[in-house]
Amino acid sequence: MIDIEKKSGFFTLPNFITGVRILSLPLIFLFITEGEMLKSFILTASAALSDWLDGYLARKTGSVSRIGEVIDPFADRLMVLTITFALAKVRVLPLWVFYGFLIREMFAIISYVYFLRRGIQIKVIREGKIVATILYVVLILAIAYKPAAYLVSLVLFVYIGLLIGYAYKIIYR
Repeated sequence: MIDIEKKSGFFTLPNFITGVRILSLPLIFLFITEGEMLKSFILTASAALSDWLDGYLARKTGSVSRIGEVIDPFADRLMVLTITFALAKVRVLPLWVFYGFLIREMFAIISYVYFLRRGIQIKVIREGKIVATILYVVLILAIAYKPAAYLVSLVLFVYIGLLIGYAYKIIYR
């Protein structure tokens, strides 16, 4: 494992990319709810790629920052919630799927705070990145092709299962 010095600065290229991703979310929501599916598809795919790009650049350029470790996962969660809510609003997804992701994200945040207060550092695991990638692909497919939306429900259950399994692994290690 590569040991990367964490910088405290906010103004890094990876953090800028993450900020742009966050700022793109209202547009993604608007495009989906206004039926501009091609625009929402392109912007969502770009935002998903930026999630990979900011992490890659942070590691390769040595610009991993404490603030980046917070805002990047926040941007990821906000993106998933924005897209699932927008897709539920236009009835591509059932509303319960949005609520499922909302509950999952609340559980993740509460768990993060719980472990942080006990001095347990939460690290990104490969399985989580794989599931997040699959989730982004499925959400993009749901935007492009409505019948693919049922896959979002399936990914939700896998996502929640991995979260519970990971929490169990941390607590009982």
